[in-house]
Amino acid sequence: MIRIKDIVNYMKLSNESKVSLLVSCIIIIIISQFDTLINALSIRPIIDNVLPLISIITIFLLGSVLSSPIYIWAKGFYNGRLTERHMSIYLRQLTEDEKHALCKYMNDSVRTCYFQLSDGVVNGLESKQILYKSSSIAELLTMSYNIQDVAYNILKKHPEYLNCSESKAI
Repeated sequence: MIRIKDIVNYMKLSNESKVSLLVSCIIIIIISQFDTLINALSIRPIIDNVLPLISIITIFLLGSVLSSPIYIWAKGFYNGRLTERHMSIYLRQLTEDEKHALCKYMNDSVRTCYFQLSDGVVNGLESKQILYKSSSIAELLTMSYNIQDVAYNILKKHPEYLNCSESKAI
């Protein structure tokens, strides 16, 4: 009898182990088609009893092995879309000071800019995950900040979020 505990423990196996089990089951199914070998080994009763179970296990393993990469791709795609959606909302709701700080990136077409460590605007952008520190080492009370790729791409597509002009940039 198959228990729920056994299925949960199976799910903890690595993909390499699942593939090994799958290959073993497929080999058993293929061997079961060779009547002369089975008759020579006198294992016909065993094969007849076990083959339906092995076929079910093979189908389960095949589904499990194939669904893992599909799940990983779908999760990454969903998280990327979710991040882009949240970032777009943040970028539409920027204060004027935050817009001025981000204009420096867009006007110069750079991914890294230097700001004072005590700059509260930049720290706010960092807490919203629009900017991040590119290094843990400060240079004369300034820190280098990179703009997130998602934020940079959105601002390139929608420059109206910032309304940058050369005179406004810091």
